[in-house]
Amino acid sequence: MDWLEEHGGTLAVIGIIIFFGWLFLSSSGSSNSSTNEYNNSYESSVEDDSYYEEPEEFYGYECSDDCSGHEAGYEWGYDNDVCYEYSSGDEYWDSYSDSFNEGVTAYIEENC
Repeated sequence: MDWLEEHGGTLAVIGIIIFFGWLFLSSSGSSNSSTNEYNNSYESSVEDDSYYEEPEEFYGYECSDDCSGHEAGYEWGYDNDVCYEYSSGDEYWDSYSDSFNEGVTAYIEENC
């Protein structure tokens, strides 16, 4: 009888044990490293305040999101010759949106 035939079953069992041992150790190590990566990124963001962004501004007015309301008001002021209306005291541009109103006001402050 050949040595491989005699010990082949034992080698297969040892191989399976080694494979599952490696699989177990590699999975437990990766969860620890991902936890450490999360902790390190959280700690670094808290330390240097890069997680918290300053709000954008539009001509000195603070934007709550992307300044699109301010931009629309500014453009509307330009398109509707607000300088003329503003100088005559007729402020009909007042809308329900504070950001739009601030955009129109920014246009007036910069151009009238």
